[in-house]
Amino acid sequence: MAFRALRRTVAEIDERHPDAVMTTGDHSSDEPARTDRSASRRGFLTRAATGGALAVGASALSISSGVPRALAQTTEGDGSEPTAGTTPGTEPTAPAAPAGEPPIVEGTDLVLVVFLQSIELAASEAYNAMVETGKLAPAVAQTARQFTLNHTEHAKALAELAGGQATTVANPRLISELTPRIAAATTRDELATIAYELEESIAATYAATLGQFDAFQAAGEASRILPVDSQQAIVWSQVLYPDTNEWATQITRWIPNFQSASGAINITEYAAS
Repeated sequence: MAFRALRRTVAEIDERHPDAVMTTGDHSSDEPARTDRSASRRGFLTRAATGGALAVGASALSISSGVPRALAQTTEGDGSEPTAGTTPGTEPTAPAAPAGEPPIVEGTDLVLVVFLQSIELAASEAYNAMVETGKLAPAVAQTARQFTLNHTEHAKALAELAGGQATTVANPRLISELTPRIAAATTRDELATIAYELEESIAATYAATLGQFDAFQAAGEASRILPVDSQQAIVWSQVLYPDTNEWATQITRWIPNFQSASGAINITEYAAS
């Protein structure tokens, strides 16, 4: 992909971020801008997929597929606080609330939001580490920096939903897996592959969690973040295959017909903290 085309593509993805969490109040004045941003995303996908629907394939991060449907057993009727369950294979529950703003979502939704926030923070740290290797060409490094900002904005948007229960810690297990891979990478393509796989797994995780949310605020924010992370995966695929014709011959690899949850990060194995 030519550097000029790469910069244009990244700019089109970045158009999402002025539209942060819309949870309270009258936001009718934001609708024209939101419509413009949606149109830009559709244009990007139309050009990238030659008419195909965006989807994310299986990740190569060796992360278990699927987010369990019965994610958390919150207390009902007794008014007691749930306790955290972070042991792999157990069902996580909402952490005890620290001081701060009350969360906008609760119960399983809150558990999922904090989990997704930890993943976004991990992605930001991973991109910073990739840039610091010095193995990315300037334009590609700038792409990584922009995607760092995007993931940071995603984490902030999710933090607004979580209120005082928001996390400030990147997902520990995800970081522990990404850090040595990034350190061991010796070429731009190795780093681009890590970034591509990471974005795929994050997008798949959002696809898996969308069906779990009860609160419209959480579902709405996840639905706004998912296409951004999906598009970022496409950008890395084009870095890996800069020749347009070569990339197009493998288009079903990069953009299958339907969004898949395959390769989603499993919340029971990748606890938020």
